[in-house]
Amino acid sequence: MADLKLATVLVPLDRSAEAEAMLGPLTDLARLTQAHLTLLHVIEPVLGVSGAVPPYPVAVPQEALETLRVEGQKYLDQVADALRAQGLRVATKVVVGLGIAPTILAQAEEGHLDLVAMSTHGAGGFRRVLLGSVADKVIRGSGKPVLVYRPPAGRA
Repeated sequence: MADLKLATVLVPLDRSAEAEAMLGPLTDLARLTQAHLTLLHVIEPVLGVSGAVPPYPVAVPQEALETLRVEGQKYLDQVADALRAQGLRVATKVVVGLGIAPTILAQAEEGHLDLVAMSTHGAGGFRRVLLGSVADKVIRGSGKPVLVYRPPAGRA
C-alpha cells in the first residue's frame, strides 16, 4: 500500500459550528504530520431562483458579493490565527464559485493538495434528496483522499 502523503490539506469552512468541528481532530493530525492547512470559504454568486415561470437564477449584486468576500476573509483570518497560535501552518482562500462541491473539487485539484478534510452536517431524509450532500459530492468526485468528520449531535 502506498504511503499517504499529508503535506497539504484543504479544509472547506462555511462559517458553521458543524464545519469547524473538523478542526479539533484535524489539528492533532496536522501536528503529527506537520501538514500545511489551507482554509477555504466558497461564496456562491447566485441567491437562488425567482418565482417566475420558468424560474431563473438571481445573481448576487457585485457590492454584496464583495461584502461577502470581505466577511469570509475576516472569518478565515480569525480561524487561521487561532490555529497558528497552536503552532500550525495555515493559509486562507476565499473563492467565488458556482456550486460549493464543484468549487471545492476544483480547488483540491488546482492546489495540488494531498487531502480534503471536511465535516458533514448529516442532513438526511428529504433535505438530502432535495439538496444533496456537499460531502457526498466531494467524496464521489475527488481524485484525492477525503477525510469526513461527523460531529456528535449537539456537540458541534
